[in-house]
Amino acid sequence: MGLGGYRASGLVNGDSVNGVALASSGSVATASVGDYTIVASNADGTGLGNYDITYVDGTLTVDKSRVDGHCQ
Repeated sequence: MGLGGYRASGLVNGDSVNGVALASSGSVATASVGDYTIVASNADGTGLGNYDITYVDGTLTVDKSRVDGHCQ
């Protein structure tokens, strides 16, 4: 499972963020039910050397799966 989604604000003059590395221990297929921190880092883009970049952690929630049983 991949993590996706970020928001960039405050960029001017055509500067842009093309991608951000996102990591969470909850993104593995074996993760237990619960909330996990998503850590952002390493923004890639145009003109980013002109900025002090600040990252804000997010939350990934892993919910219980539904299992359907059928009797024969």
